Amino acid sequence: GSYSETCLICGAKRTEVIPAKGHKYAAGRCYVCGKEQGNIQFVDIATAADLLAFANRVNAGETELNGRLSADIDLKGATWTPIGYYCKNGTDSLYYKGRFEGNGHTISNFTAAGNDCVGLFGYCEIAVIENLGVINATATGWNAGAIAGYAPTTLIRNCFAKDCKITGATSNPLALVSNSAHVGAVAGSNGGTVKNCYAINCTMTNNHDGDLSSMAPVGGTVRSNNYYCNVTGAFTATSGATEVTAAQMASGEVTYKLNKGVTDGTQAWYQTCGQGLPAFSGKTVFESNGSYTNNGTVECTHPSHGQDGKCTTCGAAVDHSY
Repeated sequence: GSYSETCLICGAKRTEVIPAKGHKYAAGRCYVCGKEQGNIQFVDIATAADLLAFANRVNAGETELNGRLSADIDLKGATWTPIGYYCKNGTDSLYYKGRFEGNGHTISNFTAAGNDCVGLFGYCEIAVIENLGVINATATGWNAGAIAGYAPTTLIRNCFAKDCKITGATSNPLALVSNSAHVGAVAGSNGGTVKNCYAINCTMTNNHDGDLSSMAPVGGTVRSNNYYCNVTGAFTATSGATEVTAAQMASGEVTYKLNKGVTDGTQAWYQTCGQGLPAFSGKTVFESNGSYTNNGTVECTHPSHGQDGKCTTCGAAVDHSY
């Protein structure tokens, strides 16, 4: 089956396929497919201090707390205690089960430390992490990833890892999760879903089983429409994570594919073709006969546009109507 969502601004509809076993909601969003369910409350995160306070609240027991970034955050090389932990002190565990909305922002320059599950998030279950970039992060652990170390039944979508160094521990500190280190640029050990994500210029070492079926370059047991470029480490390629070249990244091809061809202003990814990387703001990428360009007509139905002929909501070029 399928369900339809209606844009609150313009009334445009989009259709998504309902998962075979039905929706499974966490923090107001299905962690299988991403369907929204009503209004939820977010903690606003605008500074490094706000992010630390959010992490401390979750790790103190507020595991269903929802966070939303309102600015890019530079942790300036800080040692980071991951959000959520597995078998801390060898016994107790606490997993994050809220929704973290990156809101098109990035978190950069940190070193994640911990015993077993290491990343910006250490241990997540039935959580949703979306629209987030992690840049220049270092994570070392038995389950390690830039965004999440260990994330079963978690949806990670529209995210990227850039310039990250992920290292598997040389020995299992707890001997509980697995017999082999799980290392991934986006997520380490992830029994959930990773989709519409990419990783670039990342290194992965001591990935003991070297099997992409449960982790590496992006991660996730269910992977869909993910891409990686210049990601080094021991892994084998499987479906759902496609290797691309730097030229493909710069051309706009990956941006177009991450959006699955959507060009109506509701898509997650934007880019100036011929330069840069997929980003959360900028120009819409179109495809024509295998070439990628910013010169196209967005099928925009937002209610207003300026005298420059661009939509005041999404920036699309639209025709005047006299």
